[in-house]
Amino acid sequence: MPFVAPARTLCTKCNKTVYPNESIRAANGTYHKGCLKCTVCNLTLNLKTCISHESKPYCRVHKPTVGHTQVASVTDQSA
Repeated sequence: MPFVAPARTLCTKCNKTVYPNESIRAANGTYHKGCLKCTVCNLTLNLKTCISHESKPYCRVHKPTVGHTQVASVTDQSA
């Protein structure tokens, strides 16, 4: 039986190889501990401080707020 090397996991941020002892899985990706940073302010994050929005990491301060969409008003017309 030939040796089969495990698939390489690449960092979502820097596209370099991430080894299991230095990886963090967050925001639908795998990151080096130093590469997991807020999309807005570049604050280094960890699993407790990382908030994911649309597969991007954010800190608590810069997490985008999701607003309600406007709904067109419908008036009833009697026949």
